[in-house]
Amino acid sequence: MWDDVAVFSADDQVWSSVVGEYDNMLSLLDWVWRRDSEEIKQHLSACILDIMLDHSVGLTAKRNIQRRLLELSTQPTDSLGVNLDADSQLFHASNASLVAVPTLYVYMWNASNITQLILCHNELREIPEELSLLRLQSLDVCDNRLRCLTPALCLIVTLKTLKCSRNFLSCLPDNIGLLKLLVELRAAENAITFLPRSLFALPCLEILDISGPDLPRDFLLPASESNLDLHRFLGFFSDIPSWTDCVSRSDQERMFREHATGEVLSKAKLEKVEVEMMEMYWRWKGRREASFAFDPALLTMKSLRRLSMRNVGIQGKLARPPAETLTSLDEVDLSNNQIADVHLLLHCFSNIRNIALEGNPLQIPDEVKNRGQSSILNYLRGMAEGAHESFKMMLFLHGPGGVGKTSLLAALREEDFNADCVTTDGIDISRLQVKVDDKMLRYIKLHMTPDEQRTVTQRLGRRSIENLLGIEIEFVVYDFAGQEVYYNSHQLFLHNRALDLVLWDVRRGPNNSGLTFWLNNIKTCAPRAPVILVGTKTDEIDNVPLDSDDFTERFPQIKGFQSVSSKSGRGIQELRNQIVKQALLEGHVGQRIPHKWSVLEDTIVREARRSQQGYVRFQTLREWARLSAFRSEEAIEDAADFLHDVGTIVRFSDADAKLSGLDDIVITDKQWLADVMRCIITAKAQEHVLSEADLARLWEKYPPEVHRNLIDLLKRFDLLVESEEHRFLVPCLLPTSAPAAQEVEQFLRISSTRPSLSYRSFALSFCPHGFFSRLQARLRDYDAGKFSWCRVKMWRRGLAIASSFECRGVVRLGQESSLVECVFSGEGKENLISIVSESVHLLLSERYDVDYDVLVPCEGCLEVCPREPHMFSSNRTLNRAMQRNQIFLQCQKEFHNVPVAHYLTAMPVSLRVSQAQLDALLDSLALWKATQTAYVYLSMAPDEEDAVRAVRDRIASLLEAQGVQVWIPQHHSPAALASNELALSCATVVLALISSRYCDPQGLGVKEIQYAIEVKPKPIIPVVVQDESRTFPLAWMKTLVGLHLSGQLYIDLRADNGEAISQLLTRTQALLSASGLSSSGGEQHFDFMISYSWSNCDKPGEEDNVRRSFSDPRRIKQALEGNTRPEYQLRGWLDVEQLGYRPREGLYEGIRRGLTQSDVVVVCMSDEYAISRNCCMECRYAVLHKKPILLVLVGSDENSNIPAAWKSTETGLLTSHIWSNADHKHDVQMIDFRNVPNFAQFEENVSKLQRMIESLRSREQAASESREDFPQPINLSDAVEEKMRFGRRMAIQFLRSHSPFGSSFPVLWVIQWQPKTGEGLSGYDAWEANDYYLRVVSEAPDGWVLVPHAKLRLSKAYQDIQSMSPLLLLVLRCLAVLQQGILCSLSKIELTHAGSNARKAFLRYEDLEVFLTTCSKARVTSPEAVRSSLLLIHSLVQDNNSSLLNSTGLTPDICANREVFWSLSCKAGAVKDPIDADWLVEQTKRSQAADKQFPKRKKQREVTLQENVKQVADRTARDVKVSDNISKLRETLSRQRQVLALSLRNV
Repeated sequence: MWDDVAVFSADDQVWSSVVGEYDNMLSLLDWVWRRDSEEIKQHLSACILDIMLDHSVGLTAKRNIQRRLLELSTQPTDSLGVNLDADSQLFHASNASLVAVPTLYVYMWNASNITQLILCHNELREIPEELSLLRLQSLDVCDNRLRCLTPALCLIVTLKTLKCSRNFLSCLPDNIGLLKLLVELRAAENAITFLPRSLFALPCLEILDISGPDLPRDFLLPASESNLDLHRFLGFFSDIPSWTDCVSRSDQERMFREHATGEVLSKAKLEKVEVEMMEMYWRWKGRREASFAFDPALLTMKSLRRLSMRNVGIQGKLARPPAETLTSLDEVDLSNNQIADVHLLLHCFSNIRNIALEGNPLQIPDEVKNRGQSSILNYLRGMAEGAHESFKMMLFLHGPGGVGKTSLLAALREEDFNADCVTTDGIDISRLQVKVDDKMLRYIKLHMTPDEQRTVTQRLGRRSIENLLGIEIEFVVYDFAGQEVYYNSHQLFLHNRALDLVLWDVRRGPNNSGLTFWLNNIKTCAPRAPVILVGTKTDEIDNVPLDSDDFTERFPQIKGFQSVSSKSGRGIQELRNQIVKQALLEGHVGQRIPHKWSVLEDTIVREARRSQQGYVRFQTLREWARLSAFRSEEAIEDAADFLHDVGTIVRFSDADAKLSGLDDIVITDKQWLADVMRCIITAKAQEHVLSEADLARLWEKYPPEVHRNLIDLLKRFDLLVESEEHRFLVPCLLPTSAPAAQEVEQFLRISSTRPSLSYRSFALSFCPHGFFSRLQARLRDYDAGKFSWCRVKMWRRGLAIASSFECRGVVRLGQESSLVECVFSGEGKENLISIVSESVHLLLSERYDVDYDVLVPCEGCLEVCPREPHMFSSNRTLNRAMQRNQIFLQCQKEFHNVPVAHYLTAMPVSLRVSQAQLDALLDSLALWKATQTAYVYLSMAPDEEDAVRAVRDRIASLLEAQGVQVWIPQHHSPAALASNELALSCATVVLALISSRYCDPQGLGVKEIQYAIEVKPKPIIPVVVQDESRTFPLAWMKTLVGLHLSGQLYIDLRADNGEAISQLLTRTQALLSASGLSSSGGEQHFDFMISYSWSNCDKPGEEDNVRRSFSDPRRIKQALEGNTRPEYQLRGWLDVEQLGYRPREGLYEGIRRGLTQSDVVVVCMSDEYAISRNCCMECRYAVLHKKPILLVLVGSDENSNIPAAWKSTETGLLTSHIWSNADHKHDVQMIDFRNVPNFAQFEENVSKLQRMIESLRSREQAASESREDFPQPINLSDAVEEKMRFGRRMAIQFLRSHSPFGSSFPVLWVIQWQPKTGEGLSGYDAWEANDYYLRVVSEAPDGWVLVPHAKLRLSKAYQDIQSMSPLLLLVLRCLAVLQQGILCSLSKIELTHAGSNARKAFLRYEDLEVFLTTCSKARVTSPEAVRSSLLLIHSLVQDNNSSLLNSTGLTPDICANREVFWSLSCKAGAVKDPIDADWLVEQTKRSQAADKQFPKRKKQREVTLQENVKQVADRTARDVKVSDNISKLRETLSRQRQVLALSLRNV
């Protein structure tokens, strides 16, 4: 054996001839390694080493031997990753459980000229010095157990990338400066406390990362959330292995419970938990020092571009670098440290673009932080140039009229009391200067706690509280009028930086002074503003009846109480002291801001006073800023934004303002703005809609060139709503009277059928004044008043809304003024519900701090009592049910059991759209489209026996052979159970396969039967397939199932006879026909309805009475239908033929359905008919709904001298317009069948009646076509589109809520590929033969559109697609359900061949789903995966082509309700919905192929889809050009939407 090895190592030719592709050598390695002999292994290693050093041995042989040797030397693992790529000179050995790197491997790598070495995720404790022999360019040793890096590593002078993160390194090698070519150094999550000086001499280093571990706040608490539960807290540790190793599960739970309040952990308490976590982490890493020694020389590295030192313990101020140099540093991450000042850093390096400073004790105003990175950088740079303390604060005076606000302000100014003070009109703004004197200082020392004094002195940089002497505070005082008409405008000025004084008259008491209203108003609009309650006019009463403890508990913002008398001066000095004390406690008073910002603020105030003009153009402000030492346009913008946020000026700079030109006006005097608003609010206009001429008249004292800006400004405040061109609605001037209840009822009734209603109620903890007016303004785009068929106009406390004729609703403010009640009607109303819910949430979250609950109706009650359903609370009921994984809810009114899954998409938007909600929505929409023709639901118990399953399959096959769609439930997963629930609700007939398991009281069968009977009533056919009893009564009849189905005719299939099967099929078809459906679909329609009394029909034994038989209504109906002439083929509705097929459908409901489905009502009038209660109801319903009526007299004898009694009854009055002038009317609508002598006369009367019916039908059709205000029949395609809009909105909300960029970046991205040669069609995974592109999709809810020209080629296609596949998969699924045309466009490829025309090739987008699933690392699309995918896409867009989005016209579109969607400004070249004829033909072929493969599932159609498509394509080709085919086909193909969905499902 050893001789063979020696030969192999000496002669490569012998190697090739004897071994033959090295199989023998590899077998030899396996054999030797199994021998437990170290001596043999050493000899073999020496031989292999000689082979590796021999250049005559091929690289393939070396690679195979090297890989096999490494596999044999490591422990077997599931994730073993060993790869040697000789072409790219890469060796990859991750997750190989390597404890050490044998010297032998180093020689192997040297022999193979390895330049990239990846040894991450192993157990390495040291790196051999022999590694310096290699000429490596990249070394990755992350996720090992290294405690130091050998100095020999720095001898690899070719090294460019060094990654050693997540080890136990305490320092870097001192000679690291020898790595002159090093570009990237990543040493994060180690125990490093200082950096070697030689590191700063590296000439090429661009990226340096020495950060600490990630903290929970970075992942678990987005900006919109403030609390954290235990499940998410523990999930953080399970997702990050480094924390799991150092913090045990018991410590995790202990830390949470020690700091949690109840079951949640606040953001403030989480910071304390993180301090303890970091102490445990550094102990585990072996780090002794808590702080990191930051060396300013690090900032002198000329090549350094990115520096990350997050969470390493930097403390204090960052000192100035030893020398100012020109560096390339543009990205710095110093977050989660203890840095107190970075001004010098920003002063020295003005080219830094991004700096992360979150989690540091820096005194940066919140207004600056909220503006983002650019504002923070400009603020810090301004502070480096010079800072100034700003002792300014707003002071607001609230209270009812006459309470003494103006007098109190005069007393605070030490002015004389004026008993004849004029009542404030609107808002008066003035200034108050208060200086801290000795008396005030003594008060502050006495009433401030030691902690408060320490906080104030540290923040203001004073040594002691005595140093506050002489400080002067300037208050900008807002004296608000107490009249109710001004309440809307007050809220526009409330601010968190203000101090609010709420005044109340002690003579009236707190309850009669509106204290609760004012306090709630401040709480909702400015929740962080301190409040002082001030009782006035105490000179007239000594005792002040106020429960201060109760008010403080209800309103924590209250910081003090004071009683004063402006007349006598009592309590004024104490109030002044209390105001100053509270002002000093506020963090923004005395805050240091850039000096030039303060100079600009003083300039604005001075110029506003001098010019007496309350506004300037932004160009003027720009000139003032340049005189204040501003050098850049960006710095001016940030300073203006800051002054706007703190309340000095009013200037909007967002995208919407820039688009309308509102950003060009700057309001420098808020008193001027208040006067502008007062002109509108107090207008004496008779109408609530003002024209531009009306506004010009009201604003005649203001320059005309500013009127347009004022309109845009008031629209921004929701005080004006542009209802139509050049006309504006003023919500506060709307009429107070509500429309009549009958008008609202008629508006909600879309057709004459029973309305499909749904409800939503929003229970607010407090309804701020003006909230509903702003809600009306945000819903202005959906105001139903713009439609001619709407008679309900907007009023003060409500409005009618509609997105289409088939989707409408009413929103109104309840009598309690804290409940917004909404009722919706029509198909697809979920979209309108989503719009209102989102509008309420956005308005409350943007302007008010109000908690609210969403109430949703019980679906069972909507079927039984739709006017007063039970309402479930989202916060109290639905959330708890979902947390406890409940399947059903039970309402407290009618005790219905309703599936919880039906309410997933009804949750309030404030909770953000969850993954479960989006999945449920997509499943429901897909199933809703697919089950529009699925009529029969086979209800059966889970885990049934094979015999029962065989019966089920037989029934399904027989029904499908007749063209009936059947749903067979699956029970393997929760998603399948949810699909079953949705299918059950959509089905028309239920076949209950009864067995012993099905009758289990706790089983699913009982729930489905109860749901089909009580919640969604539908016909049920009991089919007995298994029963213990052989005689009647059967065993199942004694169970709960039998109780629910008592009285139902069952079919016994236990004997398996053909007669029972035939009976089942016949009865199923009859029920489908009676329900308005058949095996081929279609709606029931009748030409006329016979409304009659049973007393006028022939009874047994009376058939011989010829005269009575000729007046029998049933015989008249048969005669009308029996006419053989084609032009008079009529179909009539008769109760005995149509009633009784629907369970739990009462007589009234059945007759109402007959009246709705019939064109003409034939009233067979008689005295018996007139006194019948049911007949009177039928006649009344027909008249109220304007049904054409024909009178047929069948009762009293016409020869009688006594007048007919029916003429004096209600039915006679309802039909008096027919019979009262019958003798004088030429076109009479009444025929007398009484005393008909013979059959000839009877047949003549029937023919006459036929002509009348046909005439009325034609006249009614012509009138309905020309009538604009008459409801049209509901179009199913419109209902589908409304549901699709709802689905698109929810999908965008989900993606937007988990996007790191919010609404500033699109979220819909798709992948498209094209063969490089264009001559052959290859698979998705043919990486070398295809080019892969990233495409963006417009997000408008009305229709997603594939944006043209926005195509980004992926250079690293496999790697990029693998990383972004979670997002691509989710978008693909959304497109398949919500906008299928885009997938059709992506799957159609133009192929060109030499010498031939272009041809089209089609790909199944299902293959793309399989392809992305294969690429995806994660099986489930999680929010975190969506976030990381969007981060990658954003970086690709920025790196490749930053103008990719702008060049295509894709811009963020802000809707009226403040929703943001990236949509096309011009959709001329967009691919809208290209479901063209070619694609349909291709899908039809696949459907037919699938039918051949699965013959049992083959669907019978009268006309195939391909034939329909061919007819459409031929007709279109004759009349229009090829480029217009899509738009023409779309109108026709919308009627085939159901067939198309069914075809795609088969594919």
